[in-house]
Amino acid sequence: MAKRNSQRKSVLWVEKYRPLTLSECLLPTTYRETFEGFITRGEMPNLLLSGPTGIGKTSIVQALANDMQRDTITINSTTESNLDTIRDRVIKFASTRGFGGEKAVIFDEADFLNKVHSQPALSRCIEQFINCRYLLTCNEPNKIIPRLKSRLMEFDLNFTNDENLELVETYKDRACDILDREQITHQRGDVEEIVEYYFPDFRKTLNELHRSSVTGILLPLRKAA
Repeated sequence: MAKRNSQRKSVLWVEKYRPLTLSECLLPTTYRETFEGFITRGEMPNLLLSGPTGIGKTSIVQALANDMQRDTITINSTTESNLDTIRDRVIKFASTRGFGGEKAVIFDEADFLNKVHSQPALSRCIEQFINCRYLLTCNEPNKIIPRLKSRLMEFDLNFTNDENLELVETYKDRACDILDREQITHQRGDVEEIVEYYFPDFRKTLNELHRSSVTGILLPLRKAA
């Protein structure tokens, strides 16, 4: 609870309302049920989540690790893409046993990992340190080498039309809930217009809602742009 209260004090809405548990993540029902199944069984696989920017890939893997109470480290692959990161951070972390048993290493933007050195080294880590789980997110899965992909359970978050129709309604409800929490005067129609314009990037949506409501009243999209 202390962690939740601390995060809720953040000024930036994208951080203040970042999901901490899977129940707070915005997902179509079929995906939610699958991820909930991992938590219920207590079995976290090695994962690769790919999909559009701002759809919540990193939040999902962080929420899974939180719900399953795993010790974690996060690697920002855009700035830590070389072999030294695997040697100095990942192997050191994965080779020691955590208090809760399994650990988890989160690779954010894993498509930036060096394909010649870092990705093959990570493949070896997955084979060698079996008490650790590896949770990767990326925008371009074609940049992940087959050798590494074969060791991961892949989920493509480029959803179907039906799933997107379900998700956009969830986005609208969450956006209105956040505005209510922030005591922002708003019209449902204005919220829906902003959500639909930026869909499926909820991060961008939330930034726009924040920007266009600094006066305490949500401006319609045409006035906020």
